[in-house]
Amino acid sequence: MIRFHAAAEAELLEAQRYYAAIHVDLARSFRLEIEQALDRIVEGPDRWPRGPLRTRHYVLLRFPYSVVYVQDARGIGVAAVAHGKRKPGYWKARVKGGF
Repeated sequence: MIRFHAAAEAELLEAQRYYAAIHVDLARSFRLEIEQALDRIVEGPDRWPRGPLRTRHYVLLRFPYSVVYVQDARGIGVAAVAHGKRKPGYWKARVKGGF
């Protein structure tokens, strides 16, 4: 099961709106890559190296984003859909607070 922190969901929607403003096909491509990333994470959540606070990062290939997630007893928790140029670690409070 995948659950999103509310702020991570907002980041995802914001990125989709940004790409849709450029071109609808670009937004679709972004969404497809996110869906593929989530599928791969569910298939093998331990594939990506563990980072701070037991998080893992799946880096998208085409877009400058990564999916920051944790694996726990409830499944996969997405803490952030983080832009690569954004301040590193801004999402740590989300993980510490639990979701």
